[in-house]
Amino acid sequence: MNILRMKKIGADQWTEVENPVSLQWSLTDLDSEDGNGRNQMGETFKDRISQKRQLSCSWAAMEGEKMKNLLSCLNDNFFEVEYPDALTGKRETSVFYVTSKQTPLYRFDAKTDQWLWTGLAATLVER
Repeated sequence: MNILRMKKIGADQWTEVENPVSLQWSLTDLDSEDGNGRNQMGETFKDRISQKRQLSCSWAAMEGEKMKNLLSCLNDNFFEVEYPDALTGKRETSVFYVTSKQTPLYRFDAKTDQWLWTGLAATLVER
């Protein structure tokens, strides 16, 4: 079973993507604009309006075609991701966007006629 599966919004088919070598799950609170601080008695208050998951992923080195397939899954503004969720303890599906994608170039492989990339790092944030 792949760690992650992705698909375009409204698509029927999931795309099995390369397994990341590292996946760091995190949960971020979104507070209302004036929703946290301290009251006159010095007590902290917080008005959480939502929680959003964030998946920081790193992939190992791969050939150009595999890199192209993975990056095309991450290229839309928003896309669906099926992933293991630490809070629920099961696989969940949600809509994400990616904040940045970074991949260093390694070299060109003349035998396979492809560029080789040393890996990919991307942070996926729940919509």
